[in-house]
Amino acid sequence: MRGCRAHQWLVSAAQQGAGEPYSCGTGYRTRAGLFGGAPRLRRTPSKRSRRAAYHRTVNLVPLAPLVAGLPLLAVGFLGLTERLPRNRFGGVRTPATLRSDEAFRVGNKVAGLPTLVAGAVGVLGAVAAWAMPGTGGLLVVALIAFVGLVAITLAGGVLGNRAADAVPEPAPELPAGCAGCQCGAGGCGTFTKTA
Repeated sequence: MRGCRAHQWLVSAAQQGAGEPYSCGTGYRTRAGLFGGAPRLRRTPSKRSRRAAYHRTVNLVPLAPLVAGLPLLAVGFLGLTERLPRNRFGGVRTPATLRSDEAFRVGNKVAGLPTLVAGAVGVLGAVAAWAMPGTGGLLVVALIAFVGLVAITLAGGVLGNRAADAVPEPAPELPAGCAGCQCGAGGCGTFTKTA
């Protein structure tokens, strides 16, 4: 049995028989068992345990910039090194960047460095928040890291969209049958109807 041994065994017989709870500073209460039998210990929530639960919950707050920062580090690095393929999930995804592979590559190369920096801000902010001694500091640092991460990512996306807008439109592809002929705008002579 856990708890204060003095209170486990030295509860007076009158208190045991009456079923009165007797409490010590450890948060345990002794009470007479069912039908006045042996005393049993029961854990009651103390202020200390509620505070510990609150601090465990608050310590999870820096996970937000950390979880957002790690993928941004990867996407920023791949975009900066021009190895980010055109996909459905990562990178700058605007109508200007999705226009062609070249526009996607250029837009994500320009947005790569700000995205990489945003990811680093998130990860370093989470580490700094966990290093803070108090709850207030932890919350403030985690919030600043998350807001900074979002602002830098949005700025990088705007820069990437502007760069993709500057890429010229790709030339339309000719149909497969007309790829090698010199027939001009009227189409191939064998396929036109004459009157």
